[in-house]
Amino acid sequence: MRIKVFPYMCMIMVALVAWSCGAKKVVTTPSSTISTNQPTTPTTPPVPAHNIDYMRSVADNAVYSNDIVAKIKFAVKTGDRDVSLDGQLHMRKNDVIRLQLVPFGLVEVARIEFTRDQVLFIDRVHKEYIQGSYSDLAFLQRNGIDFYTLQALFWNQLFLPGASSIGEQQLAQFGVSGDGKVSLQHGRLALEWTTSQQAATKGRITQATARYTDSRNGTSTLVWDYDAFKNMGTKFFPTKHHVEVKANADGKVKTTQLDLKLDKLSNDSDWEPRTSVSSKYKKMDAESVLRKIFGGD
Repeated sequence: MRIKVFPYMCMIMVALVAWSCGAKKVVTTPSSTISTNQPTTPTTPPVPAHNIDYMRSVADNAVYSNDIVAKIKFAVKTGDRDVSLDGQLHMRKNDVIRLQLVPFGLVEVARIEFTRDQVLFIDRVHKEYIQGSYSDLAFLQRNGIDFYTLQALFWNQLFLPGASSIGEQQLAQFGVSGDGKVSLQHGRLALEWTTSQQAATKGRITQATARYTDSRNGTSTLVWDYDAFKNMGTKFFPTKHHVEVKANADGKVKTTQLDLKLDKLSNDSDWEPRTSVSSKYKKMDAESVLRKIFGGD
C-alpha cells in the first residue's frame, strides 16, 4: 500500500494556517525586536501610559536564543484523519522554521520548511515536493500568512499586523485589561493574548487567539495554547503547544487540532538552514494536492 505522506504534512500545515481570512490578505509579523520601523494603523485606541510598562514585560519574556532545536511528537486531527508522528524542530530567528517527520526517530520521511521567502514541503518516500513563495501559494495568500506570523506563534511572542518588529511607540497600540489580556483590533482581525499574572511569570504569554470575521464566511478562529515552560538561558520556552483552528470552508466549519510536544530543547546552531531539493524529485502543484486532500476531488 502506498503511504500518503503529503496528507500528513498538509494536516500539520492546515493546523498552522487554516484560519480563513476570506479573500482579504492580512499580513501579520512578529514583535520581539524593539524598533520604530514600519508603522501600522490599528483601530485599537492607544494604551494608557501606565500600561506601557506591562507591555514591555510581555515583550521582554521572549527568549534571547537565536536558534531553537528540539525533538518533537506531533498529534494532528482534522475531520476523520488522526495521526501521531515523531519528528524534529529546527528554528533560526528571522530565518527559518523547519519541521521534520521522522517515524520512530529513524529515517526522515517528510519535511516542511518555512523561510522568509518561501514554503517547501518534501515527501522523501515518493520523491515529491511542493515549493513556492507565500504570494504564489494561494492557500497561504488567502489566509494572510507569512513567515513572521508563524515565527511569532512558534516562538511564543506577540505580533503586530503590518510590522516586522515592535517599537516603543508601537507597544502603545495594544490594549491591556486588568486580568492580563492583551488585545489588538486590526480591521476584521481581532487578536488577543492571555498573559500570566503570577509574580514569577508575570507577562508570560500562555495563549494566543486570532479571530477573523468575514461577512460571507462568518468568523474563523485560531487558538494557540502554550504550556510546560522550560529554561532556555535566562528565559523560558513552552515545550507543549496545542493549536485549534476553526475555519469556514464551503459553508461548513472545519476544526483542526495540532499538539506539539518538545523534548531535548537546545540552542544548537550547528545545522544548515536551507534544504536543497534533488533534481530526482518531482514538483507537485500545491493547490491540486490540497484540493484532493481537503476538497474530496
